Amino acid sequence: MASKFRATLLIAALVAGTTAGAAEAATHKPAPKKHVLKPISTKFYLNGNASSGSCTESPTLSTKLDGSGSEGCGLEGLPLDEVFYQAGSPNTTTYSTTRGDGMPMIVDTKRKITGQVGTSSWTGVVGGLGTVDVDIEVDAVTSTGQSVVVSTQKLTATVTPAGPAAANLPWSASFPASLAGKTLVSFSVSTTIHGDYINQGAKHYQGDSYVIVPGLK
Repeated sequence: MASKFRATLLIAALVAGTTAGAAEAATHKPAPKKHVLKPISTKFYLNGNASSGSCTESPTLSTKLDGSGSEGCGLEGLPLDEVFYQAGSPNTTTYSTTRGDGMPMIVDTKRKITGQVGTSSWTGVVGGLGTVDVDIEVDAVTSTGQSVVVSTQKLTATVTPAGPAAANLPWSASFPASLAGKTLVSFSVSTTIHGDYINQGAKHYQGDSYVIVPGLK
């Protein structure tokens, strides 16, 4: 009788242990996989967003090219922008991103920002004559409201009537290390076209004015 009782207890213990193990296995879930950020590059176009034949712009930075009708807008190919520039009243255009169009974005400080600003002759047929200068300022705003001037640069190109109508000026910049891993909610590029030229200084879009921003996702 005692041996039967011990056998019954042993079987009960085995059953209980098996049931407990099965219950523990059922409630145990594997830890979720940690998301690994991967590098991305987002190309934003400088868009004028003006109606065809109009120079009333609503400038933006967008991942979509608008085929802007404001192509060629300027001060009639004369160096009047240089006059305003020297007088302390530069004619500056700021192109900014909008939320949901490439933003927000996590900053990748290990790679450079690259871009290009296009200017065109007034006629759009042959090149201008002289020197065209483009001042640029690159700014960013983080999700915590921090505003940062990423870069300021002066670009220069010599233009001649024998050259193309468009003069495209490339540039590059680096994010400051203090922005590493932070989230941007806004990014902008401001351009000021001026210089000692004739038949030059008009804005040039058509996909030739852009910025490529490195990020993480």
